[in-house]
Amino acid sequence: MKRNRGFTFFDLFLLQIIVGLIAFVTIPTFLKFQARSKQSEAKANLKALWTAEMAYRQEKDIFSTDVGKVGFEPVRGNRYQYNALGNSQANLEQRTGTVADPTPGRDGIAVDVFKYAVSGQFVSGAYLCDPGAFGGAAAPLFVGGAQGQLDEDLQLDVWTISTADRAAERSCLGLGTTVPAGTPYNEYDDVDN
Repeated sequence: MKRNRGFTFFDLFLLQIIVGLIAFVTIPTFLKFQARSKQSEAKANLKALWTAEMAYRQEKDIFSTDVGKVGFEPVRGNRYQYNALGNSQANLEQRTGTVADPTPGRDGIAVDVFKYAVSGQFVSGAYLCDPGAFGGAAAPLFVGGAQGQLDEDLQLDVWTISTADRAAERSCLGLGTTVPAGTPYNEYDDVDN
């Protein structure tokens, strides 16, 4: 009868190397996939902002940078800062406690730091197409923006959406592929860079 002797030290060492190689290959892919799923928040909320602005324009014949007035209210727990005018943090609805800031005239929504702690100070980045309402009633145009920190580097993930077709060459007026109106565009991809 043959005696079963179990695992040797070499067998366990070989198993540890194999598991380590699998982790080395799969963990970066998983982290990138996780960051991509976080980007879907920005795309969905920018579409909601675009829809709210289009509905407001149908009723009032102009666009507004007051997110409360147009009815843009993303659910709590947002990882992105949403701007309807510029990239300033001065006039944003702050989400630091359990209750949202009801002050009227806000031109954006801040990152929900009550749910997601922002490491260090969240510093707004620059948009290539600055958010805002332009052109008045004669030639109305609205650009909305979102920016968020998906990893620990200094660069932010930056998205914009517009009520008019625009060029997609990392500049607001550049030449190249056209981004249709109402389509979120990733100005700076923090996942791949």
